[in-house]
Amino acid sequence: MGTRSLTVFVDEQGKETVVMYRQYDGYIEYYGRKLHDYLATFDGVVNGIKGEDYVKRTANGMSCLSAQTIMHMKSQIENRDYNNRVFNPDTGNMECPLQEGNHCGGIYLYPAGTRDCGEEYIYIVKCSVKKGIHLAAWKPGSKGIDIPDQLIHEGYIRDEDWVDSALKGEAIVLKQREEAWKAWDAKKKEAKQ
Repeated sequence: MGTRSLTVFVDEQGKETVVMYRQYDGYIEYYGRKLHDYLATFDGVVNGIKGEDYVKRTANGMSCLSAQTIMHMKSQIENRDYNNRVFNPDTGNMECPLQEGNHCGGIYLYPAGTRDCGEEYIYIVKCSVKKGIHLAAWKPGSKGIDIPDQLIHEGYIRDEDWVDSALKGEAIVLKQREEAWKAWDAKKKEAKQ
């Protein structure tokens, strides 16, 4: 079973443009770090491309940034041919070969506003021409025991400690949730007696 996540892209007017669903590895240590590191490669977000913008790594607004991010993440999906084995001289083992160009599965696009896909993390990407790219990580609530959505961490991509702060925030949120589940379980057992 995968750790599902949603990446929500929000334009400068605060409107969601698209939601990217990731089937597995959506936790902060892996995907949160990967998303942050990719977004940190951008020199900026512009409003209208000029000649020098082609030399730098830029995005022409949120629709361009979201398209580039989705393309990058989808291109990372690798599928193997499990019906064949080839010798890998680097490892000395017989392995299933990579199916070049096959990026089937793993990442899907949904309309703006999509939620409740079994996601365990929600990442919200916003950008501002003046301030840069902003990333927030959330843990969705649990309706079963009335836990609200909880912010894990948010900040600008250029903040050097974004990932470390998010990992610390995640540990706090997970501990709070564990305590809430224990309290809910104890209350349920008490009600049965």
